[in-house]
Amino acid sequence: MDYRLEVVVVPVSDVDRAKAFYTEGLGFTLDHDASPSEDVRVVQLTPPGSACSIVIGSGLSDSPPGSAKGLQLVVDDIDAARAELAGRGVEVSEIKQMGRPDRPGYKFVFFSDPDANRWAVQELARPAASSGVTGVDFVTIPTQDFAAAERFYGEVLGLPCSARYDRIPGAEFETGSLTLQVIDTEAIGREFQAHAFPIALRVDDVAARRAELESRGVEFIDAFDSGVCHNAFFRDPDGNAFLLHHRYAPKARDA
Repeated sequence: MDYRLEVVVVPVSDVDRAKAFYTEGLGFTLDHDASPSEDVRVVQLTPPGSACSIVIGSGLSDSPPGSAKGLQLVVDDIDAARAELAGRGVEVSEIKQMGRPDRPGYKFVFFSDPDANRWAVQELARPAASSGVTGVDFVTIPTQDFAAAERFYGEVLGLPCSARYDRIPGAEFETGSLTLQVIDTEAIGREFQAHAFPIALRVDDVAARRAELESRGVEFIDAFDSGVCHNAFFRDPDGNAFLLHHRYAPKARDA
């Protein structure tokens, strides 16, 4: 079971003033501004790139305005972030390096909203890949019957088709994080050879998704619990190996 933190309530005294600060000063996206009743107003705002939003408004919390402390944003470049905030008129601290003199830690800047709710911005730069590779864009799925493969990926798996090729039998299907390029290998002069090692498709509930696909005619080969994730194996009409995958245990961190 995943427990995702999606909303944090920030108590404010003047909703419109706070809304202007978070949108104009910090560049948060205004998701909605609604009043479900006369005594309640809900303004949801999301920091750029964040999976968690904040909510300000009236009738939402008994906490006094300004009582939120320790709210934290994370950025790749603290110098650029500070310059951007200062350029928007936010009173932001100088950059502070935490840690011991012999072992410097992370860099931070600090600011407060008009109600004195306190925020920190931490630099947590992503390690640069020494090879210059930043990700995987697509994998090619070979087929000998493109019409059947197109039906399988589009109608049975329900993956959206983002591109369909004009010159050769081929198309691209989106999984959310990786593109599957389904292509007739004969059309490009390659010998057909199905993928023997499975491509893992991430789902929230392996059992439920398996039941759904079985109702659409997909035959599953095997299923097991590895101790950290659930897996269920199947093949496409050409014999390419796939599995439904859901990791329920957190990934181990280096000691």
